[in-house]
Amino acid sequence: LAYLDAIAATYRQLADERADRAAQFEALEYLQGATETIAAQLQQADRLALVGRVAMGMAHEIGGPLAILTGYLERLETLERADAPLDKRLHCIDQARHAADRIHALLSDLAQPGLPQARAVDRPCDLAAVALRVAAQAEQHPRAAQLAIVVDAADPQHAADASASHMEQVMLNLLVNAADAMRGPGQVVIRLAREADWQVVHVDDDGPGIDTAQRERVF
Repeated sequence: LAYLDAIAATYRQLADERADRAAQFEALEYLQGATETIAAQLQQADRLALVGRVAMGMAHEIGGPLAILTGYLERLETLERADAPLDKRLHCIDQARHAADRIHALLSDLAQPGLPQARAVDRPCDLAAVALRVAAQAEQHPRAAQLAIVVDAADPQHAADASASHMEQVMLNLLVNAADAMRGPGQVVIRLAREADWQVVHVDDDGPGIDTAQRERVF
């Protein structure tokens, strides 16, 4: 009887161990499924975050020419009411069309994978002409309208193997950023110079500058 009791106890112990192992396997399967679900959720969150960053970037880039387009249309409306000379109204229409073309170019860049494509249609360009155009556009931008912008060109023309629309985008963003930093009236100087085979563009403002602790994060 003692022998049979020992065998029965062994069977009960084995059964309990099997039950424990089954419970452990069930728990592991649950954890694996939960881990896969969390991983899928994280991947989806990363994709949404990427879409959000792209959307914010494009909203920032498109916001500049869109504000200028709106500004010229409002100015055109004012000129129409005042029955201003035709050449002034045509100038507003031309600048508004140019801003619309900039938006179209930005959207075309978005449709291209990777970095924006180097455009051949507007290169080479005259950086002096681009700077003067951007200075005039800034007058119609609600965030940059208070700026006093000076274009200081060493030569009448500064030809460069660059895309006019890309350079315009960079200069306008710098002017708007300067306006945001100064939070009111201020002066910005766009200075053009030639150094050996390079054309150099300096954009300087009389704002407070970038805090030392933040400078390493600029790029």
